[in-house]
Amino acid sequence: MTTRSFSLLALLVAALLPQPFGVPRPTAGLGPQAGAMDRLKGAPPEGPAIRVGLTTDRLKVTISADGPFRILDSATGRPAWKEQYREDVLVTTHGAVPSEGRIWRVQAAALASRGEAEGLASRLRSEIDEEVSVAYSPDRGSWRVRAGAASSREGIIPMIQKLRALGYMDAWAVDEPAAAGPAWLRLVDSSYATVALEIARARVEPVGETILAVDGKRYRGSLELLVDHSAALRIVNSLPLEPYLRGVVPAELGPSLWPELEALKAQSVAARTYAVRNLGRFVEEGFDLCDSPRCQVYEGLSGEQALSDRAVRETAGIVATYQGGPINALFTSTCGGHTEDGGEIFPEEAAPYLRGVPCYPDEQTLGRHGVVIEGTAAADAGGPPEQVHAAALLATGGIAGAEQLLAHWRQQPLAEEDARALIGKTAERLGLGGKIAEGHDASSRLGFPLALAERLGWRERAEVLVDRRDLPAVLPFSDADLIRPDNTRVVAALASRGLLPAAEGGALRPGGSLLGGEALLVLQRAAAIYGIPDLTEGVLIAGGGRKLKLRRPEKEVSLAAPGHIALFLDLGGGPVPRQRVTLYPGDRIRVSSGGNSEMQYLLVLPGRKGLSDDRYSPSYSWEVSMSAVELAQKLSARLEIGDVKDLIAERRGVSGRIVSLRVVGEQGEATLNGFNVRTALGLKESLFAIDRQRGPDGKLRRVVFSGKGWGHGVGLCQMGAYGMAVRGESYRSILKHYYTGIDLARLY
Repeated sequence: MTTRSFSLLALLVAALLPQPFGVPRPTAGLGPQAGAMDRLKGAPPEGPAIRVGLTTDRLKVTISADGPFRILDSATGRPAWKEQYREDVLVTTHGAVPSEGRIWRVQAAALASRGEAEGLASRLRSEIDEEVSVAYSPDRGSWRVRAGAASSREGIIPMIQKLRALGYMDAWAVDEPAAAGPAWLRLVDSSYATVALEIARARVEPVGETILAVDGKRYRGSLELLVDHSAALRIVNSLPLEPYLRGVVPAELGPSLWPELEALKAQSVAARTYAVRNLGRFVEEGFDLCDSPRCQVYEGLSGEQALSDRAVRETAGIVATYQGGPINALFTSTCGGHTEDGGEIFPEEAAPYLRGVPCYPDEQTLGRHGVVIEGTAAADAGGPPEQVHAAALLATGGIAGAEQLLAHWRQQPLAEEDARALIGKTAERLGLGGKIAEGHDASSRLGFPLALAERLGWRERAEVLVDRRDLPAVLPFSDADLIRPDNTRVVAALASRGLLPAAEGGALRPGGSLLGGEALLVLQRAAAIYGIPDLTEGVLIAGGGRKLKLRRPEKEVSLAAPGHIALFLDLGGGPVPRQRVTLYPGDRIRVSSGGNSEMQYLLVLPGRKGLSDDRYSPSYSWEVSMSAVELAQKLSARLEIGDVKDLIAERRGVSGRIVSLRVVGEQGEATLNGFNVRTALGLKESLFAIDRQRGPDGKLRRVVFSGKGWGHGVGLCQMGAYGMAVRGESYRSILKHYYTGIDLARLY
């Protein structure tokens, strides 16, 4: 979600509440928000109406429905063509062709008030003999001062240089859609009958309980068809605020991935507050909010889910307020462990409630929620960790015994008797009934996997699935000619599933001796193909003593961790045995309970990147590498400094984000501030470190950005909200943590 800055009158809230908040004197100059108060007065239980600009094709859309609907002239309310429709209707335009061109201008500044902007524009007009315009920017809630006009970026560069010579060092090139001539709506029905209307606005109204759809995506409420100033088609969905939120919350914080009710409630309140605060933001374009991350993502009825519906329902009408007025409830996907002061990223958002806060539980909370589990099954953990892990899994699955858990056994050559016993036990557990030929060597490097294949009945599999023409690619061993011709396809089938011992120096060494631990790896991989042992994954919700409460995809379960449990930790390099692990709510683990409530095996899964509440986000940490050429290309969209010589973090905010970045080029220097740091570089976040790689001549060759987080880093951290909810925090405490000093109040 991007930022907004206009204040909604505190009087708006007072008009809607049974008891006033004790609000300050209303301020003037609401601009695009004028009229929002009237729209909210006496709002019904479903909230005030909101108009959402949908992202669609600019040339045509298809309107469909599950029942009858009407298309009316917005001005007269009369049918624009037919009385009713029960078929798909194609909507397009006629008249002027939608403009594909862009007009390039130079933005001299973006200011908080119209008065400041008009003053600057007046000074500029006296200094240059060029067109200067002032326009409101709904994206940032600011007034833009722009000068000049050109049909290409190259054509506007002289104006940039002129303004910078006059002292406007932040001047940069921007483009905007070119205006087109007049255009109107055209409708085409399913029989290809068409009508060219002489109107540029029409309403699509459902009849009864009909649900409308735009290009197959379903929406509650009604639609409006508009032709904008560039002759492009614009579709607006009009509906009450609460049903609108049912399509926003799951799009912003997916319940299927992040199924925590309190986090979804916090998201519901933030989204509702943001919508209330920004009603009328795009009024000049014919709607209130857009449906993309530029505002907040909205997927309509097609995106609704049961758990997020519940979150919206249980917080209906509640908004976050500061000193009596709805806050500008900015939220960010992943803050990387700490949010940032709003004013450092967006100068117009220097609000007391948008202060940077840590995304970590305090030490007392950590101590209260941490669960220590001790085990003994992996105590004899000598040898390669993957072999220890294989032994533990096979023991859990009822294949390996106590002997195989000993490092001494795993590090000795496999005995023929042990080989046959283990293969037999594996086949028995898997329910497969082949037979090993008499006299077959079952303990050598190739003999063991071949004996396993015979016992599992894999020769038929090999004959069906392995084509002899594939053998050179599947068996690239230097000694492949030592494999008997009648076994090559079986060996290829084993190789394709990772069921051969690791080749050393590119050689299979068919007759060489096989260590016990190597044999266990082969058996474990074979057993895993058939689901042995039965493992399941879950998220730790809580724990105490030797009990753990997990959330699995289908339900929540409580499991016991006995003293003989096999414990493993995977930090990304594979499972490593542990005698003790400390678990925290939110940790993802894989367990085997043997069909009862007692676990025999526990693995802490990768992705554990610390203890911050947003640590399980895929974007918690990231790395991006750019060549000097790529870097210059990205920055050239805003800066005219030539090839980049260096990037210098001039200042960092409270969270560690770079809030002022000096860019040194061959043709000069420039400074990027706030949100522009991230957008100019095209990175996920501005919380990053910079590694500069230089060639022998000292010139910059490559830059590596190592960062954390995703978004602008201001306000509610969505992944942090999930983490807080997992450890038991309520939506109220989540919101009050991320928005400093706020209250929660019911608007309707």
